[in-house]
Amino acid sequence: MRSNIILTNTRPWSIRFLIAVLALLLCMLAVAPLVSAENTNVTLIITDDRTRYLATAIGYEMGRYAITEPGFLGETVAAEVANVTITSFDNPALVVAYTEKRGEYQFPPGNYSISYDAPIIANGISLLFVDPVDITAIFPPGADLSNRMLATIHPMPSSLEIMPNNSTTAIWNNVRSMSIRFSDEHQVKLLWLFFQFLIIVAVIMLMPFFLAPKEEKIEIPPRKPIQRRR
Repeated sequence: MRSNIILTNTRPWSIRFLIAVLALLLCMLAVAPLVSAENTNVTLIITDDRTRYLATAIGYEMGRYAITEPGFLGETVAAEVANVTITSFDNPALVVAYTEKRGEYQFPPGNYSISYDAPIIANGISLLFVDPVDITAIFPPGADLSNRMLATIHPMPSSLEIMPNNSTTAIWNNVRSMSIRFSDEHQVKLLWLFFQFLIIVAVIMLMPFFLAPKEEKIEIPPRKPIQRRR
């Protein structure tokens, strides 16, 4: 009998698939950024009026740096920054020229110090990084990070310390993103006013219940059974 089984050789397709995967990996390595976790340290200093922050990023053997933040839908967008200055770490007097596109700054590879300042919107700072970096953020007195109802921190820093002058220093190690929101004395006052308002509303709504007269229970004697005449 003639067999209906047809043998096919799938090895050429497997080899082509492996070649395609290797080519894709090589392309990804070719376009990979030159910033690594061991080479980049970011320092954020929040101003005393808590309306802006000053950032300094120091990187070695870097050729580009992105200053981005999450957008409304979580997408990566360019952060609103000003006074961007890139200087040589070996020669601070040497200002390096750069090109910028959608929050990504490109320059010749080398050791650099990148400084800029940006506004703080609603007491919050959110940053995204291409590669993991180390971050040190210094908050002035009055910026409270301990109030869990008003302040948020993500991810949690590896170190959070209140200094003798009432400033706060937070440190993150090897992170790709950072989002933090601090509270101030005005927000705390508004929160207490809101709680007091809720207590007043609750008392007003419960007053009729407590002041209403209690209903007296009237006991009705049991009815005597009616005896029928025979």
